[in-house]
Amino acid sequence: MYLKVKFTTTGTPTDGDQIHVTIATDPDFLTNLNVYTVVSSPIGIIGDFYFQTNVSAGTTHPAVAYDSWFWEKIVVNGDTYPSMRLQMGKPQQIRQPGLIQQIMLL
Repeated sequence: MYLKVKFTTTGTPTDGDQIHVTIATDPDFLTNLNVYTVVSSPIGIIGDFYFQTNVSAGTTHPAVAYDSWFWEKIVVNGDTYPSMRLQMGKPQQIRQPGLIQQIMLL
């Protein structure tokens, strides 16, 4: 999945401004919050978020900012969940149960 994203605000910039792209949900996610998302925030953060534990794993990137278009590529495949993020040219990896996710800024 490719997304072209731009954050803009007429108010005060905040890290509460975010876009979440859902990549996996439990059928009972409204009660158990078992939802994985890819999250981007205009304070320069891109990564993943697991609502059930309120845990986010992200990294900063200068392309993610207010009033600046950026492309985001998300790849989901399989039944394991390593998350790869590009940070200064070096991929980082974390493991969660669920699916494969790859997040890259293009």
